[in-house]
Amino acid sequence: MRLNRTQCQMPARCLVLVILFCPVIALAAPKLTVGVSLLPQKFFVERIAGDRARVIVMVRPGQNEVTYEPKPSQLAQIEEAALYFLMAVPFEARWIKTFTQINPKLKLVPLPESIVLRPMRHDIESLAGDGDDSHHEQGDSHAAMLDPHVWLNPRLVKHIAESIKTAFIAIDPESQPVYEAGYRRFILELDELDQYIREQLAGVKNRRFMVYHPSWGYFADEYALEQIPIEIEGKQPGAKTLSRLIEIAKQKQVKVIFVQQQFSERDAKTIAGQVGAKIVKVDPLAGDYIENLKRVSRQFAEVLR
Repeated sequence: MRLNRTQCQMPARCLVLVILFCPVIALAAPKLTVGVSLLPQKFFVERIAGDRARVIVMVRPGQNEVTYEPKPSQLAQIEEAALYFLMAVPFEARWIKTFTQINPKLKLVPLPESIVLRPMRHDIESLAGDGDDSHHEQGDSHAAMLDPHVWLNPRLVKHIAESIKTAFIAIDPESQPVYEAGYRRFILELDELDQYIREQLAGVKNRRFMVYHPSWGYFADEYALEQIPIEIEGKQPGAKTLSRLIEIAKQKQVKVIFVQQQFSERDAKTIAGQVGAKIVKVDPLAGDYIENLKRVSRQFAEVLR
């Protein structure tokens, strides 16, 4: 049996395609598996590393970074991770030792030394010492509690971004151009976000707000706002403290109380009812970081005006 010319040429063309594409497949580097505590960190890593990273997130939407307990499936994923980016959130202190026992080769990347954490105590510390209250007890333990919510300040995120870039380059130097380019693009985005927030808040005169969980301290510090927290360290205010919070809200003419889905709204609603303030839901843990802070800045501006 004789083959015609077309039948003879087809295998040759297929062979050429295989030869051309095989080197590309062989050279494609595997993704680096990295762990993070929060969804905003996932956003940062993906902005800088792009397709070079597969990101494992511990605290999922609606969950609480204070009381979170990793699932067995997440612990199994940690075995594959090369890096873990820390954010100084409370659950890390209980679980990081376990992570490194599961994966002794796991490299921990802490917050940059250039970021100085602020104390969780703020205006509300003047309420400490109520005899029958469990809220804001006096003592060094409260003075030592530091606020981990640095990601809500775009200027501080620049330091985090540099730390992420440096960590990736250290373990994957061949892809340095990818990380450098991603880092530069992300810094521009953060500058634009910062400018957007400032424009939204320009002209706002009453810059005080009350918040159930004190997540917004770094945001408030950066944009000349005043955060008055209701709860600290997961502790609800007692009756006397709640009464004094209502007094402070009246004195400072608080018109808005921000709440988040991870915490109870009961006390916030009680105060709002007494002072005529508006309850507004905001999410400091949202994964769409830039769009989320734009939404929040518009909400702040609208209700503070």
